[in-house]
Amino acid sequence: MIIHALEGKPLPVYGDGSNVRDWLHVSDHCDALMSVIELGRVGETYNIGGGNERNNRDVVGVICDALDRAFAADPKLASRFPRCPAATRRSCRSPHHVRHRPSRSRPPLCDRRHKLASELGCRCNVDFAAGLGETVQWYLDHEEWWRDVTSGAYKAWIDKNYAYRIAV
Repeated sequence: MIIHALEGKPLPVYGDGSNVRDWLHVSDHCDALMSVIELGRVGETYNIGGGNERNNRDVVGVICDALDRAFAADPKLASRFPRCPAATRRSCRSPHHVRHRPSRSRPPLCDRRHKLASELGCRCNVDFAAGLGETVQWYLDHEEWWRDVTSGAYKAWIDKNYAYRIAV
C-alpha cells in the first residue's frame, strides 16, 4: 500500500474493505516470541496477536494519513515522489475496491493475548497507528531498498546467489 501510494497507483482493497485482521508490530511480535522461548511451557501452544483488530479499509486509512502527515512535514518528499497525491497536497485516501480473491474468507478472531499476558506477562507496547507511522517512515527512509525489490533486482540477486541450493 505504501509503495502504491508513493507511486500514485490505485490502492487495492479487496471487496468492501470490511475484512478484519489482527495487526501486530514486529517488535511486539519479537518480544512475544522471546517470552514464549524463555518462559513458555514445553509443548504448549501460544497464539501471538496484537489485539489490534482492524478492517482493511481502516488500515489503508491509517497508512494514508501517515503519508499525508509526512509530506506536510517534509516538502522535499514531493520532489522524490511527485506522483503521490500528497505531493500536491491531496490526500492519499483513494482506495480502489477489487473483487475478493478466491478462498478469501473472514476467519473468526480470537483473543490471542489472554494466554500470553496471563501466563507469560507479555503485552503489546507499540500503538497501532504509531507503529504504522514508523513503517511508513521506514519506507520513506529506505527507498533504495524497496526500489530494488520492486524492480526485480532483488529477485535476480536471490536467483544468482541461491540457485545452487535448488534441488533437482
